[in-house]
Amino acid sequence: MAKPATEGSRPASLVREAKAPQGHPGMARVGERMARGVRMLITNVSPAFPTVAAQPARIMTFREWRAEQAPLTAACRFGIAPLKGAALAVIPPKLVAQLVDCFYGGAGEVAFDRGELSKGEQRFLERMGEMLIEVITAAWADNCQLTPSLLGIETETAHLSLVKDDELVVVQALTLTGAPFGNAVIEFVYGEASLRPVKGLSDPSGQEETPSVDVLWRNRVQDAVLQVRLPVRTIFARTELPLTRLLSLKAGDTIPICLPTRVPVTIGGRNFAEGTVGESNGRASIRIEKLEEGTFVHD
Repeated sequence: MAKPATEGSRPASLVREAKAPQGHPGMARVGERMARGVRMLITNVSPAFPTVAAQPARIMTFREWRAEQAPLTAACRFGIAPLKGAALAVIPPKLVAQLVDCFYGGAGEVAFDRGELSKGEQRFLERMGEMLIEVITAAWADNCQLTPSLLGIETETAHLSLVKDDELVVVQALTLTGAPFGNAVIEFVYGEASLRPVKGLSDPSGQEETPSVDVLWRNRVQDAVLQVRLPVRTIFARTELPLTRLLSLKAGDTIPICLPTRVPVTIGGRNFAEGTVGESNGRASIRIEKLEEGTFVHD
C-alpha cells in the first residue's frame, strides 16, 4: 500500500528540468570596452574623471529587472541591427542632472529629489543617446558589426518596453565611482534571445586570445589619420643635356621634350601610380591607369 504524500512534497518527474541559462561569459570583454567608451563620453561633457568598471553580466526576466528600477528613469532605447529586437541604456536621473550641470560649467554637485526630468535634461538625454551610439558600436565591434540607432527616450519605468515580462534579458552594469557622481550605475539591457546569434558570448573559449583593444580610440585615430593631407606630384617630362649645352643656355632658348604615354604620380616621394594626361572640366588632369604594387588602397 502506497504511503500518503507528506505535506510539502511533490511528485517525482522523469523529465529533466531545463537548466537556467548560465550567462554570457563573453560579455565581460564587451563590458570592458563599454566602460572605456562611457568614461570617455563622461570626460567629454564634464571636467570629472570617474572610474568606470564593468560588472559581471546578469540574466533575469524582464519583469524581475524592471521590479528593481525606480519609477523615474532615464532610458535610451536603441535598435541594434542586424540583431533582432532592441537594447536599453538606463541612466540614473540624478546622473543626467549632474552631467547637465557640468556641461554648463557647474561642479555636478546637485541634489535631485524631483519626480521628473526637466525639458533641458530630456534634451540632454537624447544627445547622450546619440553619443552612446558610437560607444555601443565600438564595444561590440569585435563580436558583431552593429549599426545602433536611437529609437527614443523614456522617463517612466512603467512604460519601458524591450521583451515580454517573462522573457530573459542580459543586464550589463557599469559602475561610476568618484566625485561628483558617487556610485552611479548605468545599465545596458539586451533581450537574451537577441544575443544568441552572436558568436563567442556564451562560449568565449572559441575566441582567439587577443590583447584588449580600445576600439573607440582606434577608430578615432584611424579617422584622424585618413584626414591627413599628402602632397601629390607628377613629372611630365625628363630630359638630359650635355654640360656644355647647359652652360650655354640663355633666355629664349628652347629645350625639346617628348611627352611619355604615361606619367608617374608620386606621394611623399614614392611612386604611387601611373596615369595618362588629359582634360577634365577645362582643366588639365591625370587619369590613373595603374597602381604600383604594394600601394595601400582604402575601400
